[in-house]
Amino acid sequence: MRLVAVLLALVPLALAAAPADPAQRAERADALAARGDSESGRYQLAAALLAYEEALRIRRELAAERPAEYREQLAASLMSVGTVREKLGQHAAAGELYNEALEIQRKLAQENLGAHAPLLAAVLDGLGSTYEARGDYPLALRSYEEALKLWRDLARHDPPAYRPKLALALGNLGRVCYRQQRYGYAEDYYYQAIALQTELAKADPGTHEQGLVALRAGAADVALALQKIREAR
Repeated sequence: MRLVAVLLALVPLALAAAPADPAQRAERADALAARGDSESGRYQLAAALLAYEEALRIRRELAAERPAEYREQLAASLMSVGTVREKLGQHAAAGELYNEALEIQRKLAQENLGAHAPLLAAVLDGLGSTYEARGDYPLALRSYEEALKLWRDLARHDPPAYRPKLALALGNLGRVCYRQQRYGYAEDYYYQAIALQTELAKADPGTHEQGLVALRAGAADVALALQKIREAR
């Protein structure tokens, strides 16, 4: 009788420890991801990382069980954790997360490019940023160039949603080309980025003026480098 009583007492603990059904676990992961977004928005990076990593853990399990349903959410969580780690200066760790997300997004994009192109382009931008931070400019350039092709196509089909992303992508390439001392290419990318960002800033100065200032500063660095080359001849 005592053994039966012990076993009965353990039943609630076993039930509590048992994993919830996939829908409930997915809801918990969504809530954690939303909490991470909120903490990240307030630049509470440690708190954001805790929430994002728990969401990532749950989504890994879900994607292992039901890949077709949860691969995209897994890629999004990898991106979120990678973004925070990059902000913390953990570029190698961020790069590993972005590469894992990229592998998933490439497969999803092969199945339906239109639905997955935005996140694929975002992953490529993030990966390029980690390479750039580590001084690996050829790999950064490759990632940024692939992202640019996607943003161009997306901006062609939905300009209001994606022209800001296109301007950022052009600026990324201008900056990397400048660091590689490929000043002619850098000048061209900055020219395109500034033209686009100027239009955006006219329509919404509060949102886009700061980006325009940064692009003009980058273009000024390129112009100065070109001037020094001309003077040295």
